[in-house]
Amino acid sequence: MANLKEIRTRIETVQSTGQITTAMRMVSASKLRKNQQSFSAIQPYSDALLSISYEIYALLNQEEQSYFSNFNNVNNDKNKIKQVLLVVFSSNKGLCGAFNANVVKYTNELINTTYQQDLKEGKLHILTVGKKAFEIFEKQGLPVISQQHDLLNHFNFKDVGYLSSQLFEMYQKGTYKKIILIYNKFKTILTQELNTLQFLPVLPPSSLKKNLSQPVDFIMEPDKETILRWLYPKMLEMVLYRTFLESMTAEESARMIAMQQASDNANILLKELKLSYNKARQAAITNELLEIIAGSEALSNH
Repeated sequence: MANLKEIRTRIETVQSTGQITTAMRMVSASKLRKNQQSFSAIQPYSDALLSISYEIYALLNQEEQSYFSNFNNVNNDKNKIKQVLLVVFSSNKGLCGAFNANVVKYTNELINTTYQQDLKEGKLHILTVGKKAFEIFEKQGLPVISQQHDLLNHFNFKDVGYLSSQLFEMYQKGTYKKIILIYNKFKTILTQELNTLQFLPVLPPSSLKKNLSQPVDFIMEPDKETILRWLYPKMLEMVLYRTFLESMTAEESARMIAMQQASDNANILLKELKLSYNKARQAAITNELLEIIAGSEALSNH
């Protein structure tokens, strides 16, 4: 059994660790609440904007939809459009459970099942948002062409909009035939769901595709081209901004749960150490009493 000094040292260490994890849990809970409030604030505008965008898509008949496809990519030359870009969202910091490991594993599985040929032909690129995914992909030798880590440290709509315009510009120039967002989607405080979203070319929801033949009562002024050229970048900005918010909210949720579990484990370990300390202390007292009694008996015999 360890001596009293060793057990006291371990108790102090566990108490200190428990205080740190509890503080980190409270910080994560505060950030989670802030992110949820931000998402709730933009959700009505976001839902309305996306709804109008998809309804305009539904408004176009089969002939006009080809125009929409051309707007998706002004350089619609299949011989020039080769690369696929995966935008992977992780975190800059650890201590958030399996948050980063899951998104990396999911990305690797997606590459192996869907984009393996593109990877072999050098047509697959990865853009990372968050240092953790970048560090792992770099060790794996995957083609990471860009990093956007600072956006998580100084998150704001303007910078996200700038990234959205960059992605849109690369797509229109024909650098990429497809841009996919991979992130942890916030479901509840206890659960996150790994999700892929095709950022470009924009696809309407499957439920809308079934109803494209149904007329939509819209009068478009001044004309479709002007409306689309204004609406399209706004829609992409909002999609990317929502993805950032959902990933960051899921990250803080995962970190809060991880720190709560760490605090609970520290409390359990602390109870065990205190029990061991009391047993060791009782054993030491018993040994001292035995030594005193033995010494007293030895003196009385003389």
